[in-house]
Parts: sequence; structure tokens; C-alpha cells
Amino acid sequence: MSARDRIIALLRTHPDGLDDDVIAERLGLSRRQQANSRCRELEREGIVERRSVGGKIQNILTGNAPPVHVRAEPVTGPANVDPGRPWCWEGIVARSVTSFLTARGSSIEAIANTETGEPGADIKARRAESVLIVEVTIDPDTPVIDSIVLQNLGVRLPAYGSDGRRSRIVELHGRLLSSLTVFLKTDVGRYLVKRFRATYPEADVTEIKMLDLVLWQTR
Repeated sequence: MSARDRIIALLRTHPDGLDDDVIAERLGLSRRQQANSRCRELEREGIVERRSVGGKIQNILTGNAPPVHVRAEPVTGPANVDPGRPWCWEGIVARSVTSFLTARGSSIEAIANTETGEPGADIKARRAESVLIVEVTIDPDTPVIDSIVLQNLGVRLPAYGSDGRRSRIVELHGRLLSSLTVFLKTDVGRYLVKRFRATYPEADVTEIKMLDLVLWQTR
């Protein structure tokens, strides 16, 4: 899929729109300017409306968006993987998820190559008119650097191309983990964990990860 088609497909799953930074992050574009220029082209074509919301320009799909045709890649089962890898390795988790989805009638349209660190979503699946985007984390005990989680916490990733971006992201992740650790001790934090356990009694994840998932689902 071209960057243009990937942006259209992504915006279909976010009817309230996404800004250029989030689009670049979600699609693994090397520069924010790529998302900006593509979205401006789509605006000129009448496919996207660029509207200021809360001081940021959101790209919102109009009713003129064409259908995006993608090549489906059926997955019949987990790929052969190194048995020495831990269960939480991204490739093992991704293949397990794809097997689960295909067994329930979903078609897998894209799977990222976790060996090479391919950018973009780890899994894209479709069932009828619904599209599911899945991102896999390698560490089951710590929070994910995700735009939705960061937005709910009132912080953002450093801009693409900015000085020391990688080290600043590592620092931000440490702050995120510290914030969730502190929040976990509050009455609200304990309540959310209690509700998570009641809703998903078989979930084998840490309490930090429970809070992380709650923040990710809050949109």
C-alpha cells in the first residue's frame, strides 16, 4: 500500500481524525513532513478535511474517500520460531494473535517483520467492515509508548528529527513507568486494577500493564 492509501485506511478507523504527528508515528513514516504533505494532497482532492481542534490540525476523512484495496495475506498458524526465544517475544505474540484472529473469521492484511523492526502496526486484520490494528509490546511488564496513552497523560513524544530524540524517549518511558507506579497506589488506581481483574479474571499481566491498557482504551 502507498503512504496515501495507508493514511486513508488509518483515518477510516479514527472518525474524529488524527494529527500529522500521530499519523507519522502510527504508520512509521520517517518524517512528520511526509504525513503533512500527503494529508494536504488529500485535502486538495476533497478526501480529507484539515480542521483545527484544540489548537491542533486534525485530519478528518470526508465522505469522498475512495475504497482502499489491499492484498490479504492468510495466516494458517504460528510460523517456525526459535524455541529459545521467550514467550513474550514480539514475533511469537504476533503469530499467536494472528492465529486467534483467523480462527474467528478475520483476514490478515499485513504483518510487520519483527526481526527487522519494520515500522508501522504489527498486525492489520479485517472482518467484514471492521479493521483491527494491533501493536505488540516486547515487555509484558511495562507500559507501551503509545500516542493514546501519552495523550491521556498530557505528554507527547519528541518531534521527529529533534536533537537527542531517542534518549529523550527513553527518559519519557521512565517517567511514564514512574507515574503509573505512583498512580497504582492511589484509590483510583486500585479501583481500576480491581475492575480489570473482575472483567478479565484470566489475564496474566502485571498491575502496571493493567493500568496501561485502561489508559490505552480511554479515548
